[in-house]
Amino acid sequence: MRLCLTAVCSAALMTLISAARADDTDPGQHRGWSAGIGAAWSPSAYRHYRNRAWPVPTFAYEGDRFFVRGPGVGYRLMQQPQFDLNAVLTLHPQRYRAKDARLAAMRELDNRDFSGVAGLDARWRAEWGMVGAAVKKEITGHGGGITGDLNYSYPLPSGRVTWIPMVGVEYASAAMNDYYYGISAREAARSGLPGYRPGSSVSPYVSIAARISLGERWDATVGVRSLRLSDEVKNSPMVGRSMANGYLASVNYRF
Repeated sequence: MRLCLTAVCSAALMTLISAARADDTDPGQHRGWSAGIGAAWSPSAYRHYRNRAWPVPTFAYEGDRFFVRGPGVGYRLMQQPQFDLNAVLTLHPQRYRAKDARLAAMRELDNRDFSGVAGLDARWRAEWGMVGAAVKKEITGHGGGITGDLNYSYPLPSGRVTWIPMVGVEYASAAMNDYYYGISAREAARSGLPGYRPGSSVSPYVSIAARISLGERWDATVGVRSLRLSDEVKNSPMVGRSMANGYLASVNYRF
């Protein structure tokens, strides 16, 4: 199954979609295009922020070496039945729009835009499950931060349904956290909120996805993911919760 999210969706949901592909023994074996439609909802960690459920067009292309998965592209550097290593260029789909804040002080803060990130993504597969690891650097002028991810998943087939539980940790460097959760002296003076400079963070998460076969070319995915925000993030005056959750339902067709 090749599902990815559009730019309006959260990074949490993008990882959830990756979990739904975890039982593929060879991620490059299904050549060609796939597309579908679904809905995603991920309440923002920002305080007093308008949350919306988004329609999610899903699309991907898998070639011999090159692939497109939603807002990201990649190139297979190494591909084996038990291991693959990819160079990737994709979106870190997190942003803050001051106009969407309900609190007057929050509306005085600067916007935070989506970031482009580039790096490496690896997968190890065995009878005991799959380990995934990724490291990416921000390349769009938003501080040059680093993100990382390390996770373990184990697919559980049951008739037409394959359950994919996953546990993992996300890493964000101080520069990445500062861009999305820091408050500069200028913003503090303008908004009345205290200035804040976060450090790096490690945040654990769990997810469960179900992939449902609907026929030879059709399938569906539903899933939920929950991430515990680190102290460096949740102590920001911009943040109003300690957990970040994401929910997804989607139907996909393979051409």
